[in-house]
Amino acid sequence: MPGTRLNSTERALLRAWDGGRFGRFPLLKSISITAPAGRGLRGIRSLSVEFGFPVTFLSGQNGCGKSTLLSLAALAFHGHAGHIPSNSRRRAGSGAGEFGYYTFQDFFHRGPGDSDVSGVQICWGFSRGVEVSISKQSDKWMRYERRPVRPVEFLGLSRAVPAIELPTLRTHFGLAATPNAAPLTADARGHLGRILGRQYPSAEILSGSRYTIRRSGREGGYTSFNMGTGEDALIGLLARLEAVPEGTLVVIEELETGLHPAAQQRATKALIEIAWERDLQIIGSTHSHHVLDQLPRQARTLVIRESDSHRVVASPTTQFALSEMAETSESELLILCEDEFAAGLIQQMLTKALRRRVSVKSCGAKTELALQAQSHLRLVERARCLVFWDGDVTVAEAQGYIRTARTRFPLEGAEHRLSWSLLPGNTCPELWALNIARTIGLAEITEYFNFESDAEATAALARCGLGDPHAIAHELSQLVGLREEVVANGLAVCVAKAAAEVRDRLVATVQSVLDGEALAAAASPEGAVPA
Repeated sequence: MPGTRLNSTERALLRAWDGGRFGRFPLLKSISITAPAGRGLRGIRSLSVEFGFPVTFLSGQNGCGKSTLLSLAALAFHGHAGHIPSNSRRRAGSGAGEFGYYTFQDFFHRGPGDSDVSGVQICWGFSRGVEVSISKQSDKWMRYERRPVRPVEFLGLSRAVPAIELPTLRTHFGLAATPNAAPLTADARGHLGRILGRQYPSAEILSGSRYTIRRSGREGGYTSFNMGTGEDALIGLLARLEAVPEGTLVVIEELETGLHPAAQQRATKALIEIAWERDLQIIGSTHSHHVLDQLPRQARTLVIRESDSHRVVASPTTQFALSEMAETSESELLILCEDEFAAGLIQQMLTKALRRRVSVKSCGAKTELALQAQSHLRLVERARCLVFWDGDVTVAEAQGYIRTARTRFPLEGAEHRLSWSLLPGNTCPELWALNIARTIGLAEITEYFNFESDAEATAALARCGLGDPHAIAHELSQLVGLREEVVANGLAVCVAKAAAEVRDRLVATVQSVLDGEALAAAASPEGAVPA
């Protein structure tokens, strides 16, 4: 499933991050905003996010706080000698020691009608347990030199404004202009060509006295005035990633801007490679499922705004993040489970009539299921939720999650609208399905995947599930020559058909919840489980 298996570069990044061996500068580990009184910071009164991977992309609806968090990320560090960030207003030092740095005025401006933000408290957490906190009590935010030193680069949406729409650029770069040219290296041009699917004999940044544009060496050469927005923004992005010092914190707003879906996917992969090559910590935002799908789960963070509060979901599935942004799920019953294989298994076990009445979604973490269910009940009047945890979650553990959710999101009468159960087996659904496939489901597996015999199917299944259980569908896909998602669906189909008794109990559970029965004690596929 997307994001569940790390490639070699992603594994190396995670090891370096967890081992405290990523780059030579302090790392940004967390940001929290607290406003005990008043309207908060852009409406945010309480929000905390942690960064558990060198590359992190925030997703969520407009107005959920992504841009505010990106701005605060750029404000986490003081300037580093020799680095002048894009669009920074402040500079210090001289000669080779000159540096620029971002201030609150670069991102937060109080215009006519904007509310005062006095009393807002902001805390940045860094590696090795270092913290910096401020409390806004006057027009001046903080003494910036208190921040740890690290080069920072903020790449906002202004990078994607077409040059032809800016009269200043047309004046600055006329036919008589003689700008300085800084060519992209072969590595950067390689990334550019792979992302856009064509060769670039050259590409460069043209700098005048105050402004810059881009020039491509393709087809006789053309500048920003005559290239597409995505191509222009991408050349500028790759140039900055190449120019910043190693170990820089790079903040990118909406990576996908101007790029077609395939380019979004390849740009995300390239970003992870560049982060590893140059020890860059990258924090960005996205609304694109093409970007999310290419990110490991550790690199995804979903920000949800619920009335006057905010909530952060770490490592969400793509499906969960998209459904939250799209506000889908107008079904009679919302069924929540941990991952996409579990969701597919549940859907295959349900009858066609039941599938038309329910919506099945995966959340990506067992700790989030009850929270998301309780949150959904608060937002959607008369909604009902049924949570299916994996079989390796204990009853006591599930009850603890329910209590936590009800404490965090109190709602009168919610206990009559939230039911829960466990999926069959005492393990994750992939391993349970593999065991069913090896035993009572062997005939279905042989027929579905066109094995020559049950013996051949048995031999193939014996090679699966020896390591990461979440890789079973991938391992089987390598043996049968089909795409992983096709194999995952086929495995769910075969298991649902073979395990008739389990299927019938799960169907009965869902039906009873839809009928309004046993809402406080949904039956597990392998016995009653109290809610």
